[in-house]
Amino acid sequence: MERLLWCFVRKPILHRRTKVCMSACFLLLISLIVYIWFLSFSEDEPEIVSVIVPEQDHGQFVQYFQWNSIPAGRSTHKTIKILFWTKFFGTPPDTFVEQEKTCATHCEYTCAVISDQREINSSDAIMFHLYDSWPENWVVGTKQLVDLPNHRHPSQVWVLVNKEPLGNLWGDFSVFNGLINWTMWYRQDATIVLPYGEVYKLQPEDKDKINTTVNYYRQKSKLAAVRISNCADYARRYKVVKELQKYLKIDTYGTCYNNKCGARTDNPFDEECDEKMVEYRFYLAFENSFCRDYVTEKYWLSIRRQQIPVVNWKHVDPATVLPHSYINVYDFPNLREAAIYIKKVNGNETLYNSYFKWKETHIPGGKCISCRVCHALNERPAIPQVYSNFSGWVYNDYCESVNEHNLWKKNIDRHHFNIENDRLVTKYANSIN
Repeated sequence: MERLLWCFVRKPILHRRTKVCMSACFLLLISLIVYIWFLSFSEDEPEIVSVIVPEQDHGQFVQYFQWNSIPAGRSTHKTIKILFWTKFFGTPPDTFVEQEKTCATHCEYTCAVISDQREINSSDAIMFHLYDSWPENWVVGTKQLVDLPNHRHPSQVWVLVNKEPLGNLWGDFSVFNGLINWTMWYRQDATIVLPYGEVYKLQPEDKDKINTTVNYYRQKSKLAAVRISNCADYARRYKVVKELQKYLKIDTYGTCYNNKCGARTDNPFDEECDEKMVEYRFYLAFENSFCRDYVTEKYWLSIRRQQIPVVNWKHVDPATVLPHSYINVYDFPNLREAAIYIKKVNGNETLYNSYFKWKETHIPGGKCISCRVCHALNERPAIPQVYSNFSGWVYNDYCESVNEHNLWKKNIDRHHFNIENDRLVTKYANSIN
């Protein structure tokens, strides 16, 4: 070492000393390269190799890491295990798992779907439902979480599942920063996309079974209906409905209109209510938020009832729904023009039936949560990642989030609407007396 230092502090005066210095420096450089190469394969300290830059400038969302070999498919010697940790949609994990097991029998791959938290060390994926991860989801900005696992194996994937828009999520998203590996969301930019419904192309052998002579127009006898139970929503659906009612006869159902269409008004899958909705040619499938890719059961149930959904989408990719199957009120210059077009479709059997041409080429469908995760664990490249800025990813959206100002504004808007509506009703009643 003294000879090496001497090379740098004193000018070599002999050719032999110069050769010694060069050899020593070369050996030092080789040693340094080998040392860095060795560190890159350390299992304890992952190396950040890339980041995802968002479409809008909210900073870095995801970090990828290079660990020492995680086999594709996560496991080649045992059945992949998916552990559901939290409640899901308010249902205890053991009950929810039983529902998923029934669905999992139709999956492309076979995975074990479990809820026994004692099996955490042998599980390949741990599932958390975002809404149920906050025990106080009604408190704005709550940071309190349910009990989470206190350790994680490097090859284990933590998946955060959500089907709610930003306006229904009151907690602090930053508590998940650096904690979640995969997102399972209705958004198309999620790790695993979890839509309310999907579009599949018909196979050639199935096209021959399609009945192209059905007259969907003549199967219905009423014009349009809407069913809303979330009254003060961010999309202000009540204003759109009120404006359309100036030009169209729209029957209104749900808590917001004090008109029950079934025994369980707030349940969109109520059979009694569904039977009433089938009678209408058009159904106002208005979403309560303008979130990216947010298309809920309102659209898909309307498709199942073989009626034309009238939607209020602003940030939905048409490729994610059935082609030429809906009327979007925001595709028109104003709501009056939208209403005029709906009247036109209602008065023309051929035009109305054209909204069901998709049946000749496509079919709606879907997969359960466990099937999607099982498929991803078997098919996705085994490159570990973590959402280092999960909150930034969530807010990279178009819809309004929960804060005191937004809550105050949407509730005040609804209150003012009710006052004005009551005033007009009173004025009309007085005019006919």
